[in-house]
Amino acid sequence: MRQLPDPIPDDQIVTEADLAQLGFGHRVTWGRRRKAGNSPSYIQLSPHRIAYRWGSIRVWLKERTKDIGN
Repeated sequence: MRQLPDPIPDDQIVTEADLAQLGFGHRVTWGRRRKAGNSPSYIQLSPHRIAYRWGSIRVWLKERTKDIGN
């Protein structure tokens, strides 16, 4: 697996394999999210290769963060 910068800049392109390496679910899970319309905007790099901008992932995660009762 490739080494990503720390911190990851918002314009960094990350693949589904990168996301799996970071603990955000298997690439198959990302494919299911995409097909269900429940994924961040993505970039079609080739017919079988998908990537995301890290900023899109960060915003997508923030939108799904739920506060519990405070």
